[in-house]
Amino acid sequence: MSFDPAFGTSNFGTPKSYSETETLARNILAVLFAKPGSYPTMPNFGMNIPDLVMSFYDDIDESELKNELVSTCSSFTQVVKNGEFDIIKSVLKDTNNVDTPVLLIKIPTIIKKTSKSLLIGVMQSGKQVKYNFTWADE
Repeated sequence: MSFDPAFGTSNFGTPKSYSETETLARNILAVLFAKPGSYPTMPNFGMNIPDLVMSFYDDIDESELKNELVSTCSSFTQVVKNGEFDIIKSVLKDTNNVDTPVLLIKIPTIIKKTSKSLLIGVMQSGKQVKYNFTWADE
């Protein structure tokens, strides 16, 4: 896994770059949020998770989505443990104590011989989609 440029400078005036974990997280998020066809040279790139989250919650098939994610992330085989993905539909209370459907995604990885999981939460908030992610040690 390589380091990606952050297109900015640090407080010391040197070029910024993302760490390997930040690079991997940003690349996986790009796969999840891109719409298929938005990159002409890669017509099948992207899973369009925002549209999925905005659709009927009951229509989301976790196993089908997991299979698509495993297939789509096959280009990350050096760092992503294929087949060990978890996708869970859940309901959480928002700040107004209203039930809100959430899609939780766990992607186990190995970076520099260390096992970590990328944890991503995606939810609908009004007419927008919100997401957050973090890393967890295994």
